Amino acid sequence: MADRMTTPREGRAGEPLRREASFRPGTYDAEARTVEVTWTTGADVRRYDWWEGRHYIERLTVSEEAVDLSRLNAGAPVLDTHSSWELSDQIGVVERAWIEGGEGRAVLRFSEREDVQGIVRDIQAGIIRNISAGYWVDEWVVTPGTSQQVEIRTAARWTPGEISFVPVPADPGAGTRARPSTPAPRAVSTTTPPEAPAQQEARMAVPNSTTGQPPAETNDAAALDAARAAAATEAREAETARIRSINTAARHLGLESEAAALIESGATLEAAQQRLIEIMAERRAAGGTVNSAAITITRDEGDTKRSALQIAIEHRAGVTRELPAEAREFRGMSLIDLARESIHLAGGQTRGLTKVEVAKLAMNHRGMLMRSGVGLHTTSDFPNLLANTASKALGDGYGSARRSFTAWARQRTLPDFKSFRVINLSGAPALQQIAAVGQEAGEITFGTVGESAEAYQLFRAGRRVSISFEAIVNDDLSGFSRVPQLFGTAAARMESETVYGILNSNPNMSDSVALFAAGHANIFGNGVAGFGAGDGVISVQGLGVGRRVMRTQTAPNGDIIDLTPQFLLVPATLEMLALQFTSAQFVASSPGNTNPNPNTSLTPIVEPRLSSATQWYLVANNAEVDTVEYAYLEGMETPEVTTYVDEDTDGTIVKCTHNFGAKATDWRGMARASGT
Repeated sequence: MADRMTTPREGRAGEPLRREASFRPGTYDAEARTVEVTWTTGADVRRYDWWEGRHYIERLTVSEEAVDLSRLNAGAPVLDTHSSWELSDQIGVVERAWIEGGEGRAVLRFSEREDVQGIVRDIQAGIIRNISAGYWVDEWVVTPGTSQQVEIRTAARWTPGEISFVPVPADPGAGTRARPSTPAPRAVSTTTPPEAPAQQEARMAVPNSTTGQPPAETNDAAALDAARAAAATEAREAETARIRSINTAARHLGLESEAAALIESGATLEAAQQRLIEIMAERRAAGGTVNSAAITITRDEGDTKRSALQIAIEHRAGVTRELPAEAREFRGMSLIDLARESIHLAGGQTRGLTKVEVAKLAMNHRGMLMRSGVGLHTTSDFPNLLANTASKALGDGYGSARRSFTAWARQRTLPDFKSFRVINLSGAPALQQIAAVGQEAGEITFGTVGESAEAYQLFRAGRRVSISFEAIVNDDLSGFSRVPQLFGTAAARMESETVYGILNSNPNMSDSVALFAAGHANIFGNGVAGFGAGDGVISVQGLGVGRRVMRTQTAPNGDIIDLTPQFLLVPATLEMLALQFTSAQFVASSPGNTNPNPNTSLTPIVEPRLSSATQWYLVANNAEVDTVEYAYLEGMETPEVTTYVDEDTDGTIVKCTHNFGAKATDWRGMARASGT
């Protein structure tokens, strides 16, 4: 039973697979600089899965439905041994690719560059004759193995992406197409011993060294010698590849001492790999030891150094107080010294560079990276290290800033910036008796919990500042520590101003009535209908009135909610009075002076952003009823800092962004006193 799966271990996201194929240059056209090749026949290839420790057969489905030729027909590169690091690695281009007779075929056109001419001449002469196709598998069909047959993995959908010329072939069924005018080799009789490979090759047309056109069939001694020499070269290259591959496999398994005997015995690569695995199994079964170095994963020294450098920069900026032992080698270094270390870790050299040049190079300044002789092949990590320092400083500033609203308001995250409608907790349906007393069965009826009309959405805020290039040269790290820290506190202030701005502005709710209004029965004190002098002052009398107001609030269906205030919100002018009336202390000799509001039931919150000097608020627990809700963008619950180089000024831009929103979602859980 075959299992179908998409890219199990290989695929577009990983390294491309490769298949080698030998060919004969029978269709080389010197004038057009083209050759026609068969780059795959779909032949089975035996491979080894190092993750699962077993062999399997890889099989390619070669059909127009299975093979995506879009990359090849879009001008895929023809490479020198799959190398794609430099432009000079490309020696040609795929002109056209198609599927015919269960084979993948293509016309390749070679470059006219001078450095490619030697390769083209060797291809024309038949010296270089092996090609390899690189491809990605989009979908595998796996046929599980049995005791007699190894697992078969069939590429049901796959995409070739390049064709390379290589020294060692692996798919002998692929090669160049012969011209129609070129005589085919003689058929071999079943009663006659087959000709040797060199003799068969000699019967193929040999290109003319001047025109590149294949002459008529020839059996002369020169052609035979050339074919024999080519066959000998091919054999030597194949043997070299076999020895190298066996040594590599043995080294990976920690069995280097076993490689020599396998090479001398003439074992194929597959047989040698199988024997190495058997040796490991035998040693384990016998209680022996296997070289653990082959399977030990160690941390890269560069990563260790980079981590220590990060800590040193944070310590230098004052973000981290302690300097661990692994980072002490960087103690006392200036910002430029730390930049030099970062360049060295990236493989670059700074000898002979001025402080300004080191700073530009460390910040990956485009002009410096394009200069010759710098010796930096990999961009420096220094900007990332500074960005990480800035991010930690931002977090410190944001985390240490006081945000009193988090104690009483409800937090949530929203997936986007669209308007969000809030479900009101106070609107839950009342429970009803299922059956009359004495009856055994009854129906549970449906109630409704509708969304309230209260809706809000996130907004995006941000600012940025420029840190001059001179600051970096002058060893000033405050731009990457103090500025982000201030950004963090600014983000926290913005949140507090947004939340408390709701209480101060007293906006209309969805019913067109103000948040705190007589119509919502959540305001009290002198001047409010039904309340007398002193009812709005923080006192035993005033707190008692506030409790009564909240206890008698009703749900949309008319039921009494019976809320108890948990928080006392006051402006700075009422701080001491609020602390006095929420204290557990009392005067034992004066029973009338006892405090009925111990701090275990009412928590004071002092907020200087409350605009009125006399008004104060009682707020219920948001688990009982909605009050004010604040939200962040999902996955970005804190402000974010970004640093990047300004190419116009050579300076660095530090940008802070934050996504936030808040809304009063129900008036029933809050009450406001006039203070008089």
